Order: sequence, then structure tokens, then C-alpha cells
Amino acid sequence: TGLSVTAQANTQYFVISNAEKFTTNTISLTDGYTKVGGISSDNNTIYPAAYGKVTKHSDKTSGDVTVGMENTWWTTNVDIHNSIDPSDISKYTELGSEDTVYDTKTNYFKGYIFYVGLDKKSDEFNGKLQVKVDSATNAAKVAAVKFEQKGTATTSEVVQVEGKTADVGTNGYQTSSTYKLTSMNDSGDATEYVKVTVYVFIDGNSDYIRDIYEAERLTGTIGVTVASATETL
Repeated sequence: TGLSVTAQANTQYFVISNAEKFTTNTISLTDGYTKVGGISSDNNTIYPAAYGKVTKHSDKTSGDVTVGMENTWWTTNVDIHNSIDPSDISKYTELGSEDTVYDTKTNYFKGYIFYVGLDKKSDEFNGKLQVKVDSATNAAKVAAVKFEQKGTATTSEVVQVEGKTADVGTNGYQTSSTYKLTSMNDSGDATEYVKVTVYVFIDGNSDYIRDIYEAERLTGTIGVTVASATETL
């Protein structure tokens, strides 16, 4: 008598939201689970940038030319109208290699924010996270992803994507720190959750970064998957 049983999943069901309350923009899926939120598009203007050294073919020297700056973000101009030949680059401007470059150089990087939590009655998550990027664009790419713990801890780190190699076993770029997620309540509030900022940039090494191409040619889509570091994406 008086027995009360509450069902709880013995795994974690991640949910995403574009707000810190996980009931906003809920979309019902056919299998009964819920997917929350998303990132709306806007019309921000940013300048092209690049990371590290890149070897490109030069028509003028009939060979390969290495351009760029080692282990840092940079930008440049060519001295000849409409040229994409690396031999026409005369100087580079360093943007920075520190994690803060993405928040300080906002005319080169655009941050898109969403939040990761747990669905109701999901088992608590405590572990490392990873991100996988799927890009179908002409020049827009993901530079890095910042993870920030919200709740009792203040863990924060930037995971570099551009110029780095994803984990071989999972195809994702993994955090070095551990993050905690607790399931949301009926009002959509969670005690522990993670803020994710995806920094997008325009790749200056793209052949589309030329005077003859209009900005409309640089459109496309970028997909971002956030999961436990133990999952194979």
C-alpha cells in the first residue's frame, strides 16, 4: 500500500534549446521524443580569415606555395584584382591564437549560441562532450566551439575545429573537461546544463573569396551535433 513508482530512463536523452529554459520551441517528433530549439539565421557581415599555414598551387611559379601563419588566425589581401594566386599575397595580419580571439574579433567570427540539457527523467550525465560539424557551404566554416558549464560549476573551454583533427574513434572534436547535465523539470528548468557557442567564419582560402563573386554565392548550411564523448557520431 502507498507504493509510488516513477519511471526513469537509464540513459541520457540530450535536448537543445535556443534559450536557457528547455520548453521553448518544442517540436514533437514521430517517435515520441522531443527536439527543442535551433538557431535562427541573421545577416551579419564578417571579413574572411584563415588559420595556420596552407599549401596552395601557384600558376605564376608553376608549383606549390605555402601561405599563412603557423598556429594562429590571420587575414590578408591580394595586390591584384580578382586574384586567387597565393604568390600575389604580400603581407599577413595576425588576428590571434588565444581562445578570446573569437569574442574579441567579432568582425571575423560570428558566434551562434544554444543550450544543451537533458529530457525529463533522463539519468544524470557527467562526462566529456564532443561536437561534430557537417558543412555544405561555399566558404562558411566552423572555427571553434565553446562549452560553458551552467549551474554549480564554472567550467569553460574552447574546442578548436579549424586546423585540427577530429577524434579517430568518434569523428568528433572532444572536450578535455567534464560537464554535468541534469534533467529538466516540468517547467523546463534544469539545475545543470551547458551553453554552447559555435563560432563561424568565412574561409579566406576559398576560391569563392574573389572580387567577381557576389556575397550570395557564399550561402549554405552548417550542421552541428553535440553528444557524449563516448558516442560514435
